[in-house]
Amino acid sequence: GLLSVSQAFGTPIADDGSDNDDDNDTLAPAQIWSELAEITAVLNQVYKCSPPTKVASFQAVGTQLVRLLLHLIGSGFDQLSTTSSASNHSAKSRRLIKAVSDTIVGSLRILRSYAKVSIIRPHLLCHESSFVHRLFGTLTKLLGLSVDGTVISHASTCANTKLQTEMLGLLKDMTHRCSDSEAALVVDRHPDLLTEALRTVMNDGNKLIRNDEYVATTLWNLASRRLVRRKLILLGDNDTDSPVLGFIERLISSHQRSNNQAAVKDLDAQKAALSALGNLARGGGGVEADETASASSSKQAEITCEDLCTLAVLTYGGGSILAKLLSIAANTSVSSNVARRRALRTIRCLVRDCVRYEDRPLALQLTSKLGIDLVGELSRTMIEDNDVTVRIQAAESIALLYQSLSSRTIQSDSDLQALKEAFYDAITSSVSTGEQSNCTIEDGLLGRCAEIACSALSSSASTNENIRTGILEERPHLLPSLLVLLDMQTDSLADFSDVNHHKRLEVLKLLHALSQNELNRNVMLTPCDEESKERLKQQGSVGLNSLLDPLSALLRPTDDGGNEGVAEVARAEIRAHAAGIIVELSRSTSPAQRSLLDHPTLLGNFMAYCTQSPDGPVRAEAKKAAFRLVSSL
Repeated sequence: GLLSVSQAFGTPIADDGSDNDDDNDTLAPAQIWSELAEITAVLNQVYKCSPPTKVASFQAVGTQLVRLLLHLIGSGFDQLSTTSSASNHSAKSRRLIKAVSDTIVGSLRILRSYAKVSIIRPHLLCHESSFVHRLFGTLTKLLGLSVDGTVISHASTCANTKLQTEMLGLLKDMTHRCSDSEAALVVDRHPDLLTEALRTVMNDGNKLIRNDEYVATTLWNLASRRLVRRKLILLGDNDTDSPVLGFIERLISSHQRSNNQAAVKDLDAQKAALSALGNLARGGGGVEADETASASSSKQAEITCEDLCTLAVLTYGGGSILAKLLSIAANTSVSSNVARRRALRTIRCLVRDCVRYEDRPLALQLTSKLGIDLVGELSRTMIEDNDVTVRIQAAESIALLYQSLSSRTIQSDSDLQALKEAFYDAITSSVSTGEQSNCTIEDGLLGRCAEIACSALSSSASTNENIRTGILEERPHLLPSLLVLLDMQTDSLADFSDVNHHKRLEVLKLLHALSQNELNRNVMLTPCDEESKERLKQQGSVGLNSLLDPLSALLRPTDDGGNEGVAEVARAEIRAHAAGIIVELSRSTSPAQRSLLDHPTLLGNFMAYCTQSPDGPVRAEAKKAAFRLVSSL
């Protein structure tokens, strides 16, 4: 095949579409290009072989074949660009243009066969090779010709469409799982290629969804590399009107669930666009040396440089992208679950970067209608949604926002205070209304959302007395739900898997913070009422009467106290927080403090902890608490 192509291409081809040897033999150039198109078509069939066979072929003839294919593509561009489109619309010219286009398409498909093999791909994107620069340069000119010129479209609209699709497909395949240097090669050395690709799909005449998917996937691939995200956002001539964000916004604006094949392709393009946006929303570097020096002298400059991507996404179109993300996430009847998960993931990334710096203005404008809509939609999604991943992404976003707002000292703004309460209610609902949301402990959803909620609440409670005051009195269903989480697998305390350990630890941290308030202590020391016992029974916690039961079980001495390792460290962390809760409860001035002494096992297990635990501040406080309790007997 390689020899045949070489021999065929060795035949002279006129640049103006005419035969130089014989005025009557005007079909010779078209005939040559037709033969080349047929040869590349045959090679395409050959390269439908397995990846190992492609590797063997590349090792044998890959370098020569790639150079020859690049020569074909370049010569094809020269032929197309010199063919007159204004006056020569003859059948001969149309045949020539179609044959040239088919040859280029066939060559691109062979290159795509190579680019789809992970072992071969780096050789095609090698910095030291002139091939990739010549290829990308030719693709840039070809894309421009296919959009601006009428040569190909006049000859064959189908040929023009196929040519665009294969060029965009090759770009997508070559950037798949690219490295930092490979992404930089595309973005830094060939930004015009990306600009032409975006112009191709944003052209009013573009009706092919597959092209949208290829370009969106290319952006997804490139945006996975942190150092080029900022440059992608700034691609183009106008920094305030990013063509990348404009293209992504167009794709995410249309989300339809349908069994129609075109609609399925549309969803694939939208999912790729959402993934690209999610990567861009994670923030990016790409700061030049002089910018870095300037940033080091000014924190605000550092924030502006580092988080330009996040701010650009948030402010594009007056917040239109965020509004559309919320629409996708909330529209369960239209949006696919995959699209909704990716939309929520993007929102979480945006929220995370917006709350990173305390002295930064609220980019999300939480007191505006957009901010209120954001909080409301995330709250409803976290509580009511039937998709596990979607609910957890929403919970993490709410937790980030709540944690940030709780650390601020803005008390005069009633709207902001109301939002803080909304965050609190939304997070605690995931703990206390499991049965209302058709969620059980066993399916892991309530446990994960509760872990997120407790982590955010405990961080806020440790620094804000107003957050701690009377929480358990105001929300009577909160403590029983926390007891359910604590009571899980209390008979097998040696089993501290990552999931169970972190979930239990966050619950204990929250209870420890809440126990520093006298109003909460009274609730903790009071036995559960009949309604709470019934709720606990429904969740599988039979025989649990109060918080003291799981605390006593957690402090129970074990026979393998001499063991070391991760499990023992995890157990010590859990028991330290359990002991800390009892220390705080022992400070209670309520008559209910007597329940600590009346519990059949708590005092004994607590005393054992005081004697067996390692020396340190926790043990010292535990000993003081034990003395207080014994003194009151």
